[in-house]
Amino acid sequence: SLTHLAKGNNLTINFENLIELFYQNTQLVNSLERQEVLQFFLNQVNYMSRSVKKEETGKQTQYQLRLYKIGIEKNCLIVFDQISDIVFTNLVITFCQNNDFDFAEKIIEKYSPFLESNLKNEATRFSTACVFFYKKKYADAANLFAKKTKFTQLYLEHRAKIMFLCCKYELYLKGIPVSYTHLRAHETEADL
Repeated sequence: SLTHLAKGNNLTINFENLIELFYQNTQLVNSLERQEVLQFFLNQVNYMSRSVKKEETGKQTQYQLRLYKIGIEKNCLIVFDQISDIVFTNLVITFCQNNDFDFAEKIIEKYSPFLESNLKNEATRFSTACVFFYKKKYADAANLFAKKTKFTQLYLEHRAKIMFLCCKYELYLKGIPVSYTHLRAHETEADL
């Protein structure tokens, strides 16, 4: 089984071999199974990251990047003409954390049409704010996070609040004290 191969002393080697096997054989499974296997690998990366030393966490990001690139190349991200909002936002964040902002913006442009219609606006707004956040354009990110429309997905609302507080802190460190109401006052009809 996949989990058996990913255990033992040669964890890294076995895991890398599994990823390579998946990459070489994606055509053997349907799109739903491809997405499920990709998600299994991403979950394994998250699980493994909890048990590694802090200085080895860069390997987690490299695995995530590789897996998402496989997902893009091998069409593992879209199933039944939809992409999960969680996969979408995590995909953007992963490339932002690797300072690949152009690619993150291309992901937003390419994959946002495949989001569920009721989640498209907020997942796109959150992801765009993340690009600004990781580019250290804190005022732009804060303006998107501070919109009067709350995120309906709890995980987005929670992440947005944390990132919004980080934006306010960074702006404060730069001598730009910003209040929530100050940011919302700059919204225009076009922003809503």
